[in-house]
Amino acid sequence: MSDNNRVAPPLFTAPSLDDRELSVLADIESLKSSLRFQLVEPRRWPGALRRMTFARNIHGSNTIEGYDAPLVARSRLPERAIPVLYDACHGFRVRRSTYMAALRDGGDDIADASATRDLKALVDAGLLAPQGDKRGRHYTAAKPLLDIRSRARTARPPRDDTDPFA
Repeated sequence: MSDNNRVAPPLFTAPSLDDRELSVLADIESLKSSLRFQLVEPRRWPGALRRMTFARNIHGSNTIEGYDAPLVARSRLPERAIPVLYDACHGFRVRRSTYMAALRDGGDDIADASATRDLKALVDAGLLAPQGDKRGRHYTAAKPLLDIRSRARTARPPRDDTDPFA
């Protein structure tokens, strides 16, 4: 059993490096450290993807906004409710706190009771669907907003994925 614990001697020993070989290794290390960001991923693809996504989002938002304004006018809701419908139409969850924050960012301050009343009016108009109760309550798009989203998507030109680097 003591024979199994022995370590075999190396078959050969590596020769020591001279100055020229050490300088080549130093050059390789410096190139690795300076080029590592450029070799990790191709730079063209994320930029093109970001630009295409941004352009599609702008096209979709303009289409959806065109439907939202008449919808609010027909339902006799306050015009400050358009951002809520816009967010819900894009698939975001709407909370009273985010509604108030969005209005505050737009320079419109609103009381808690008014925000609650607006959201209730949107639910009563059939534009938002409440999810959950008490503290976890949020609102999602109801059927009229989902119809607007599907019409906006079908109106878009089809995706052309033939050349991902275009």
